[in-house]
Amino acid sequence: MLDTAISTTLKESKPVYISISCNLAAIPYPTFSREPVPFSLSPKLSNQMGLEAVVEAAADFHGNMSV
Repeated sequence: MLDTAISTTLKESKPVYISISCNLAAIPYPTFSREPVPFSLSPKLSNQMGLEAVVEAAADFHGNMSV
């Protein structure tokens, strides 16, 4: 469940909630005694035209602000 929660938050850029009971701290967990599980994320695709439009709009807004 922890692996799923962490990968979901990384993939979706959204918060996840992890609750661990206080009486579990001393219990050995089998995953921690093995080699780590390989983990990789696919790179996120960027919308270049959208990014350029937002940067331009932000620059225009900043340039038109009254001080």
